[in-house]
Amino acid sequence: MKKWVILVFVAMLSLSACDVLQQASELQRLSLCEFELSGIHQLRLAGIALNNGSTRSGIPVGESITLAGAVFNHSLPLDFDLMVKVNNPNQGKASLNRMDYILSIDGKEVLSGNFQEKFMINGGSSAMMKIPVEMDLFKVLQNESGDALVNLAFNLVSGSGQPTEILLKVKPYIQVGSSQLPYPTYINLRRNL
Repeated sequence: MKKWVILVFVAMLSLSACDVLQQASELQRLSLCEFELSGIHQLRLAGIALNNGSTRSGIPVGESITLAGAVFNHSLPLDFDLMVKVNNPNQGKASLNRMDYILSIDGKEVLSGNFQEKFMINGGSSAMMKIPVEMDLFKVLQNESGDALVNLAFNLVSGSGQPTEILLKVKPYIQVGSSQLPYPTYINLRRNL
């Protein structure tokens, strides 16, 4: 009986060590992955869907009234998906268990958060990561006028007007054993719209 218990214990220890080595290898592969801020998708301003090429003068009258009401009430909810392309040049898969991020627009930090989904990228391929973002523009950019905030939202989808710089700082984490290990630094992803 003692031999059986010892054999089971050694087998479990070996499997655990193999898992930790596998996860450490994934961390090393993740460090070689390339991240790129690909764009913004499904942007909604005060509940109004804005598509690529949307302009203030091009939205229907009813939506213009909704937008004016939101500005009047100093509540301008903005939600969209940040699309991050991850390229894995390695032979084996790379993965992350979560990712912290900081979003800045035109040099102003507007939001920080974390992406809590496990994300895997097969070796020699790319995958698109969708990070949902929600904020109230009046709360995060308090010194701006309602008109400037609406223009900013339209610039994010149309690229008209002044260029808008998006900076997304990301810090991926990977599970190794019972610990989550962070990438050593934030990775800066920039895009001008």
